[in-house]
Amino acid sequence: MNFWPTGLRFRPLAPGDWPGQRASTYRASPFDATLGSTQSLLDRELRMVKATNVVVQLELSESQIRIDGLPRADARPARPGVILAFTHPQVGGLRYPCERFRTWHDNLRAIALGLEALRKVERYGITSDHQQYRGWRAIESRTVVAPTGDVEEAKAVIMLTANVGPSVFDSGFDGTLGPVYRAAQRRSHPDRPEGSDEKFHAVQEAIATLKAAGYGA
Repeated sequence: MNFWPTGLRFRPLAPGDWPGQRASTYRASPFDATLGSTQSLLDRELRMVKATNVVVQLELSESQIRIDGLPRADARPARPGVILAFTHPQVGGLRYPCERFRTWHDNLRAIALGLEALRKVERYGITSDHQQYRGWRAIESRTVVAPTGDVEEAKAVIMLTANVGPSVFDSGFDGTLGPVYRAAQRRSHPDRPEGSDEKFHAVQEAIATLKAAGYGA
């Protein structure tokens, strides 16, 4: 069975999220690797740089993403382009796009191999102070990698969706908010009659904002 790195979540790639011009043609990849090996490589590289807030963006709809943040088994993105975004503890938000190859699995592997190469630059003493990552900072990103939203507004979204009171946040710094977050995700998911793409997206952003502030991190 294939496993994604712990904490990684998938998000739709919205219009305007892609940095620069989109590719018009794709090429066959040079990789002969399974999805499982790509997942293992990605997991290792993300752990090595102590990445947090890891997001993979694809051209999927909210309904093609499960409540746990992973794609459904039958999900097929409209285009193979991938953006990997995460927070580096010393550098901040980073974004890595790739749209060279014909499948999103291959584009994600290319990004993972790129991360491995960047890490080795410092490992072998060619640079220091994580300089090799700074050209990939998410300065113009619309993706919330290190959320900076309004905490009180985020609390209101979760309380309204999960039907809970403000007291749930009183002890929310010790990780007890997980069930509340999952309830909000379930109720807002497009698969539910009361859910929608917009509601689910708002809940996901609210959770990211609250976790960044220490609530249930």
